[in-house]
Amino acid sequence: MTLQISSKWPLECTNCSLQVKKGDFVYDPFVGTGSILVAASHYGAHTFGADIDIRIIRDGKLPNLLP
Repeated sequence: MTLQISSKWPLECTNCSLQVKKGDFVYDPFVGTGSILVAASHYGAHTFGADIDIRIIRDGKLPNLLP
């Protein structure tokens, strides 16, 4: 079973709940695919994010550490 969230939710969340404005700083400690940060940057915010699982940030791929 997968959880599906409407694509409008990040825009609504950043606009209504967070009230993001141009020049604000938004940090998402559980960035995942980054949809909240993309929406916050739409409103002019400076965005930063992190996630414990790098595979989520890198499209399911582990980093290549070999030279």
